[in-house]
Amino acid sequence: YKALIKYDTKMSVCGLQRFSNVNEIIPFEPDEISIRCETTKSVLEHVFYQDQQDIYSIAACGKLYKKELFINIQFPLGRLNEDMAVITDLMMNCRNIAVVSKPIYYYRINTNSITMKKFSSQRMDAIIFSFKIISDLNNFYPDIVNSAKVLLFSRSCELLTIARYTSLSNEFKAEKKVLTKARVQARCAALISFFNISLVTLILKNVRRIRYK
Repeated sequence: YKALIKYDTKMSVCGLQRFSNVNEIIPFEPDEISIRCETTKSVLEHVFYQDQQDIYSIAACGKLYKKELFINIQFPLGRLNEDMAVITDLMMNCRNIAVVSKPIYYYRINTNSITMKKFSSQRMDAIIFSFKIISDLNNFYPDIVNSAKVLLFSRSCELLTIARYTSLSNEFKAEKKVLTKARVQARCAALISFFNISLVTLILKNVRRIRYK
């Protein structure tokens, strides 16, 4: 709230600190927390590249909004990953966004939540909303549209991983086809990148070096 007021913005954001047990929570002293103001484009780029998830998140939680942002924007009913459907619209209605330097929003992981359940066709909402984000950025911030493509790629690989451990009936054949369009090399790179992006870079460099020897 102080960050939003200080910079006179319509939105302030902080990172999420996820936990299953209260003993996992890492508290912060007030003097460890700083605030700053960033352009909307900068925040969107960080959110979609997912490069500093301890601060920037695509989730609707961990953010404070002025109510005027929701005058013409609503979460879609009955959809999964509904945060992805509105976050771009909300941010693009802000000139600047206040950023808090620490993940001071505590998010308890619920193993029984909808998003933790097995693969279903409804999970494809994440792909639909990813394409919406790409379209939005093409119209307003075309120079950072690659960040949204990274998000789409990441979500596709994430869902493919979940789908592999699901007994795919005929209901999911179309979804699986969409998710497996990426080249095998790209899917492998995405899987490794979940653990260490520098490792992906190292492997790709060595693969190219071997190929052209």
